[in-house]
Amino acid sequence: ILPKKKGQKAKSRAREIEGALDWMRSNGVSPEEVEEGSPEFETLSSVQITKRTPDQRMKDVDAVMNWMRSGKSDAEDPTGDFTKIDQMLPKKRGQKPEERARDIESALDWMRTHDVTPDDEELINEFQKLGSLPMTRRTPEDRKKETDDIMSWLRNGKSDSDDPTGDFTRVDQVLP
Repeated sequence: ILPKKKGQKAKSRAREIEGALDWMRSNGVSPEEVEEGSPEFETLSSVQITKRTPDQRMKDVDAVMNWMRSGKSDAEDPTGDFTKIDQMLPKKRGQKPEERARDIESALDWMRTHDVTPDDEELINEFQKLGSLPMTRRTPEDRKKETDDIMSWLRNGKSDSDDPTGDFTRVDQVLP
């Protein structure tokens, strides 16, 4: 599943095994279920990046701030996009004007990247969200202890006495 790197150090391999075990636990997969030839990990689709430079984006934030300072006048928003986006975005409790301006600019940037406008009827259908990423329920201390246990197991020649459950051995055999 995970390729073994040429010249890979034991600590790096231990982290890989610990990470694979953590992923399995987070996804309800037990090491006993894993076999040679198990399917590969899925890759997430790429996330589009902005087409505008940081300077251009800063100018947009400044323009939104000027629009807000002017009482949201139409003169400061000739296209009406700021107004429409401001109406679409939920208001956050205690949100500062600078944060609101950045949120409006971010939405405007997203729209430009995805070639949509605030006037598009299908705008809501265009929003894309990444699926949630599973969070580990284990503490950093638990993960470090397991990594240390795997290191001991590797240093001691992959001894069965250092792997009472057999999980390290099973995962190590599956990882190339």
